[in-house]
Amino acid sequence: PGMSFDGTSRGGRPPQPVVTKDDMMSSFLINSVGPLMVAQNFVRLLGRSPGTPEKDLPVYSILTSKVGSIYDNTSGGTYAYRSSKSALNNICKSLSVDLAGEASVVLLHPGFVKTDMTGGKGLIDATESVEGMLRAIEAT
Repeated sequence: PGMSFDGTSRGGRPPQPVVTKDDMMSSFLINSVGPLMVAQNFVRLLGRSPGTPEKDLPVYSILTSKVGSIYDNTSGGTYAYRSSKSALNNICKSLSVDLAGEASVVLLHPGFVKTDMTGGKGLIDATESVEGMLRAIEAT
């Protein structure tokens, strides 16, 4: 099948809507810029006490998505969401370097959750997702 940016031929997948600049900017503001602004303004408030062992650092956890993985992108599409989550992953990698010794930066993937975003087709419900993410944070 041919490739078309308007989604008219996508190998049997439903057509994707044309992505606009506004779609891209909105996704980046919410998924990439927002978490960075929160980090810049609030991470210092987490406060690490002098002498705190590395294992007890404050944790700044950010919700990402497997969709943001460049390596794992085998399905294409979802340009705005996918690229904004990929940018978030890169931002958080930089934060983890910049905040080393002050806070642990943790990216959390919620799993394939039964929500409106997945059309209810997820494998787990929201409660199970949150419980899993909390376990991951507590293990950090």
